[in-house]
Amino acid sequence: MRRLLISLGCTAVLIAPLTPLPHAAATGKCITDPRGDTKNAPQPKANYDIVGACGHRASHHRIITTVKLAGAVDNPQSPQAYVPTLVIDVPGQKFDNPTCDYFVQGAPPGVGANHTNHTKYYVNTCQNSGSQQVGPALVTRISKHVMKVVIHRRAIGNPKRFGFAFSTFSDGDQPSYDRAPDKGFQHIRLR
Repeated sequence: MRRLLISLGCTAVLIAPLTPLPHAAATGKCITDPRGDTKNAPQPKANYDIVGACGHRASHHRIITTVKLAGAVDNPQSPQAYVPTLVIDVPGQKFDNPTCDYFVQGAPPGVGANHTNHTKYYVNTCQNSGSQQVGPALVTRISKHVMKVVIHRRAIGNPKRFGFAFSTFSDGDQPSYDRAPDKGFQHIRLR
């Protein structure tokens, strides 16, 4: 009996890494981005250097994305925070800005619909003619290097799939300090 238990225990250890991920994680995609590839970023450059990003569907029609920086992520609720921007592509939806269909941006206290004492985040349309808020977003720092963004699928039209990217945008019309993926979007099926 003892040999059987030891044998089963060893077999479980060998098989454990091969077991499938939970449903939500199995429906997602992760990407890596080279460390140190920021362009013209202010100091400390590591705070603008994206090294990885993930996205997946979750229960209750939510989409969860995370981004990891080589440096530290600011506290997203701080009015002075500078955090990576989630940009979204939805196949079949096109506004007048060809770079994306939606993006998540913070509104400081007292700006627009934000009547709180901290920055709140919203999903906005990518439009040169004036973006519109289409839904709330929950943006939190989950570790020194990782930030999480949660949105509802209805905010982006409840599509069958979508693409995501994160960008550390520079001021004005200059190129981003960093982007992951560097070009295009990482697509995920939602249904």
